[in-house]
Amino acid sequence: MLDAARQEREHEVQQLAPALRDGFNASAAMGTEHHEIAEYETAIRLAEALGHERVSSLLRENLREEVDALEKLGSHATRLAQQGAQQPAVR
Repeated sequence: MLDAARQEREHEVQQLAPALRDGFNASAAMGTEHHEIAEYETAIRLAEALGHERVSSLLRENLREEVDALEKLGSHATRLAQQGAQQPAVR
């Protein structure tokens, strides 16, 4: 699934003005983070259903790190998209 998303991103990024590519790539990376967050949420549910509280706790720590990474990436993606949009070649 992620390989297909990567291939699609590589194709789409070539259609953009070079100034917009960094913002596009950062935004596309956010999709990977969303996918990883969903995987952690699933693993947490399974660990809890099986009564593995320690495992669940460790997975929650990792989930918080992924959410933090997503928020930082979102800030960078916004900044890069805005910078790219201001380039004369884009306007």
